[in-house]
Amino acid sequence: MNEVKEILEDRASDYGSFSNVAKITQDIVKALENGASWKTREASFQVAFYMIANKMARAVNGALTRDTILDIQGYAQLILDNCDFKQEGRRKNES
Repeated sequence: MNEVKEILEDRASDYGSFSNVAKITQDIVKALENGASWKTREASFQVAFYMIANKMARAVNGALTRDTILDIQGYAQLILDNCDFKQEGRRKNES
């Protein structure tokens, strides 16, 4: 068996079929695209959210792995590191 086929079979055993993961990912992304500000977000934000959607789809279609959650955390960190944020006001109890 060639290496690529082995990898694909391994992923399918962990996360379920590629077509199911793709469908779930697209459903999540379609929901995100309905957000009022989606089209104004920078590419890095949109791609990071797409990747998070894909990792979420894997988690609900197959095995929940620590690596998947760390990937989600990593993409969220990329948003924090690379996207512009609205200045947030301080709450009354913050100094």
